[in-house]
Amino acid sequence: MFAVSLQRRVLVRITVPSRTLGASTAETITMKRVFTLPDGGSAWGSVSVPLSVNLGEIGIMSPLADGEGIIFRGTPGSYDFAAHNAPREQVIVNLNAAVDITTTRDGMKRVEAGEAFFVEDVQGVGHVSKSVDAKPRHSLFLPVSKHSLLDIGCAFSDEPSRD
Repeated sequence: MFAVSLQRRVLVRITVPSRTLGASTAETITMKRVFTLPDGGSAWGSVSVPLSVNLGEIGIMSPLADGEGIIFRGTPGSYDFAAHNAPREQVIVNLNAAVDITTTRDGMKRVEAGEAFFVEDVQGVGHVSKSVDAKPRHSLFLPVSKHSLLDIGCAFSDEPSRD
């Protein structure tokens, strides 16, 4: 794992050809999330990120959320990690390959290449993650707390997404 330390208020722009960072509308981006249930199990939900900063003709973006840096990660095509907790609350962006994540409540969902998701199951049973089609995966970990996302107006749903 390779880590690069950034100062607290750095805007990172991620461009992934032909994919989006989750389902988007004109006013929000919605990404999947993995969280811990009261009984210690894990589940899928979603986070809606408001795009409330108007940049004129170049678009809109979210307010800046405080974070701790960026981690670049590579996992082998043989990656099949038994139940584990997220090491910290963080957004993960798959750059080149998908990953299958299994939770105790909702089962397996695929997070595609170019898609971002938020993990916050730092306690409890955790989740299982596995490579797809034996492809090595490169990803970005963006440590950011749920509190920081709430501060910029994100809405959290405990209902599993339909995808």
